[in-house]
Amino acid sequence: MIKTCSLYKPSKFNIVSETDSGDLLIFNSYTGLSSFTKVHKDYKKKMNEILSSNVLSISNFELESSLTQLLIAGVIVPQEDDEMRKIESKYFEVVTGSPSNYLQLIILPTEKCNFKCSYCYESFTKSHLTLEREEAIFNFASRLLKGYAGLSINWFGGEPLIAMDSIERLSIRFIELCKRMKKPYTSVMTTNGYLLDSNKLRDLLKLRVVDFQITLDGLKDTHDRYRRTINNEGTFDRIVANIKDIKINVKSQLFHISIRTNYTRELYESRSECLAFINDLISDDSRFSMYIRSVGDQGGDNGICEIKNDAQLIDGDKMGAIAEMASKVNNVQINAHLTMIQPGGSMCYAGKSNHFVIDSQGILRKCTHFLDNPSFSLGRIEPDGRVKIDKNIESKFISRMILGDKCLKCNLIGVCFNRVCPIGRYADDEMSEAACPFEKDMVNYLLILAEKSNPALFADLYQV
Repeated sequence: MIKTCSLYKPSKFNIVSETDSGDLLIFNSYTGLSSFTKVHKDYKKKMNEILSSNVLSISNFELESSLTQLLIAGVIVPQEDDEMRKIESKYFEVVTGSPSNYLQLIILPTEKCNFKCSYCYESFTKSHLTLEREEAIFNFASRLLKGYAGLSINWFGGEPLIAMDSIERLSIRFIELCKRMKKPYTSVMTTNGYLLDSNKLRDLLKLRVVDFQITLDGLKDTHDRYRRTINNEGTFDRIVANIKDIKINVKSQLFHISIRTNYTRELYESRSECLAFINDLISDDSRFSMYIRSVGDQGGDNGICEIKNDAQLIDGDKMGAIAEMASKVNNVQINAHLTMIQPGGSMCYAGKSNHFVIDSQGILRKCTHFLDNPSFSLGRIEPDGRVKIDKNIESKFISRMILGDKCLKCNLIGVCFNRVCPIGRYADDEMSEAACPFEKDMVNYLLILAEKSNPALFADLYQV
């Protein structure tokens, strides 16, 4: 029961979008998806007045239940709340792995690849895990898991599926380890999708790999120019055929595949056709979702210089325009985007103390970039699983939250804490304003997309 003498205020972390029909969609970056609220268009004016007020009381609401609902969502907070202190507290929760407190490992079973994508930063000079390194990784996980609630593995590369033997051996052992220790186990994979047909997916589901990200860069012409095999062959037809094969022939509902598109200026100009193609491909199957990103310069010499020289890289405002178009023409799930707007969801995994990367040479890292730079190595995992972690390097990734003026004024700060890429402070520890999350320019349209594809995510507020 809410006391009638209490005073309230709108949260500074609210984001409000409006549907084509005039309804309001409200999101709060401190409370995340649990804040999703839909306000009927008949109460739009009243709700906007509430959200623009400095002081609120029960008298501002026709129904006390409406205030209660908004308080639970975090859209309205008590007048005395110090919201920036709450954000700081939330940051420390995320950094330490709360609330799930899983040990999260990104494992590169190989650094070789069957593709040579023009914007990829990797050099592909290192090969597969050896049996000895597999043993060291398993021993490392066994030692650390005692202090965590569960284990989460992300198979990365190179292309992980060309090292399926390592994935199978380690997965079986990880599953048995977690069963023995009575702890949950989850596993995901980032793959180019070339080898992921229905038979391979069934094999991976048996190994408890249930979540996948693959890439389609637009239609056939652009995709095959950016994402070719090491033998310089196109890959679009094979990947699309695999997706259709999985949709038709795999009956399990216990997996999810995120279709990522990395936009260049060229793809931006044809965004309507690109988005329509993705919609036609996956909108009828909730096991698939769409994920929008842009090509960036992350180093390497596979062709990113040519893309830059041709002025193909796009800015954040273009990402907003892509999301706006998607909100009009698409009716697809956006699971990865929803994860990114959870509290801390856009914070890089490298900034979390429960998260490590293990490369194909058995070297422990925080980041999947700079794999050829020894100065980013935390240490080599010994055969018995021990590793002497370089705390000076680790502290460059895991450090205090530093917010500049731009961040302090941003209502999306709860999803990133200015830690989108902690490597930005590697050279300058006092740098106060690093990269903003992709979702910053997209969030209003992502709310519309989320409500279109999954209305149940939003709590309806019928009367204010």
